Amino acid sequence: MATAVQDDLTPGGWDFTRVRGDLMRPTTFTVVLDAAPAITAPVAQVRVRKDSGSTLVLDLDATVVGNNIVVGDGVALNVDPGTYWWDLQVSDLTVVAGTFRVLNDVSEVVL
Repeated sequence: MATAVQDDLTPGGWDFTRVRGDLMRPTTFTVVLDAAPAITAPVAQVRVRKDSGSTLVLDLDATVVGNNIVVGDGVALNVDPGTYWWDLQVSDLTVVAGTFRVLNDVSEVVL
């Protein structure tokens, strides 16, 4: 008797906490998609809320290296402190997502 295998399409969870004004450190995700062509044109974005129609806050620049996707290498975090939502999409499928928290730069002087 054959057993059907069902893909788990739940995105992996990855939360970021960064400091306003800093540059993003690159973060690498390994993506394996069964029976899919080579990974091309991944999209990583930060939005105000979880839904795709929400206001875009930041593009994280996603670069493909083999079956690895490097996200956010050198992106400047010039956004207001707060908690946002980010995701990484490949072929219109969200593969990784989570909160994107931006902390206030402690070296800033607020008068």
